[in-house]
Amino acid sequence: MKILQVVHGFPPEFIGGTELYCEAIGRGLASRGHTCFILAGTQESRSAPELVTVDRDGLMVTRFVGTRLRPNHWSPSLWPEAERLILRYLKAMRPDVIHVQHWPRLTSNLVALSKSLGIPTIITLHDLWATCPRGNRLRSDRVFCTDPVPTAPCLTCVPRMEGEKDEDVAREMGFRQGLIADELRLADRVLVPSSAQKAFLAQLLGDQGKRMQVLPPGRIRSLNCASSPAASARPLRVGYWGSLAWWKGPHLLLEALHHLPDPSMVEAHLFGLPSEPEYGRQLEALAEGLSVVFHGKFRPSDLQRQALHLAVFPSLCYESYSFALDEAFQLGLPVIVPDRGAPTTRVGSAGLTFKVGDEVDLASKIRSVVEDPVVLERLRRGQSATTPPSLMIHVGQLEGIYSEVVAALEVFAPAVEMVG
Repeated sequence: MKILQVVHGFPPEFIGGTELYCEAIGRGLASRGHTCFILAGTQESRSAPELVTVDRDGLMVTRFVGTRLRPNHWSPSLWPEAERLILRYLKAMRPDVIHVQHWPRLTSNLVALSKSLGIPTIITLHDLWATCPRGNRLRSDRVFCTDPVPTAPCLTCVPRMEGEKDEDVAREMGFRQGLIADELRLADRVLVPSSAQKAFLAQLLGDQGKRMQVLPPGRIRSLNCASSPAASARPLRVGYWGSLAWWKGPHLLLEALHHLPDPSMVEAHLFGLPSEPEYGRQLEALAEGLSVVFHGKFRPSDLQRQALHLAVFPSLCYESYSFALDEAFQLGLPVIVPDRGAPTTRVGSAGLTFKVGDEVDLASKIRSVVEDPVVLERLRRGQSATTPPSLMIHVGQLEGIYSEVVAALEVFAPAVEMVG
């Protein structure tokens, strides 16, 4: 099959979980004999819109480069210059099936464009973007929003362009909501990575959530179990890795350490780069008086060389899956996660949960481990509640779904011709 993956960004420009997943399944599908290529967004802008194609180690990646100076802003939902070039691209490439992983930096009618050409289309809802212009349902005041789409207070929350009035924002919000409803309706399959994601999206979307199919992603990285220090060894070495962004919560880890009776009993290791310089400075200020190692940019293999006791992922977002959790379990590390989203249903007896956003409660969980090595030993022997499939098993599952929607189109097409 000729398979197109569509995503909001792609490595090396963007290296988040969705982007790495898209690359991994692209290479996995190619290894099974399929022709797989990528259409991606970018933060780059030029004087005239264009599509730029590069060969990324055998995977053909085409990036849409627009003229918008703020490609990360939530509006406008429909981007005519992107729509025009993407439609031309689809007509030229004619994939057998399209898998939309995300819409931002492209245009919000990607499924409609695909279906206008009669191309079967799958979507995966990796986050909450379909229910929130901000993408993560974290309001401007950093409070998590649980309002259903029709009643969500977006008008008072979304970022505005200079001079935008209430009626302008309300009009664009209604337009966005209609586009996304059409995308969900038109897609041949709607996939989500976890049962927790399905349940929350169904709560937010109502009837539109009924079609969702849970398909856990495979392990996009393979790590070996790392050597762990003795449970009684101190300081307790705690690791966090991923983007150093406020919505991922690494500041909560450092704030929690300040609440310990003896912060010197813990050594924190932070892997990743700050999402913004200001947030990086905030983390450095919080690290004063603590034992904190900022490792900066890292490779997965770097995690294997660190003798950690524990991993902490204190995200403020509603995490739909968490690849970092997979990596921690591969490394043989117990974890501490917030009581929101998929991680809380996945940790099983191999981790602890704390009240999301509450650094005092997080401190109490860390303290329970640092003061009693028996707790750490129990967590090390624990089992996660879910075991992700290998990447290639997951690729095979996707291959089956793609084949089904292509076959359904082939069965339906003659009937359409006969009716005509």
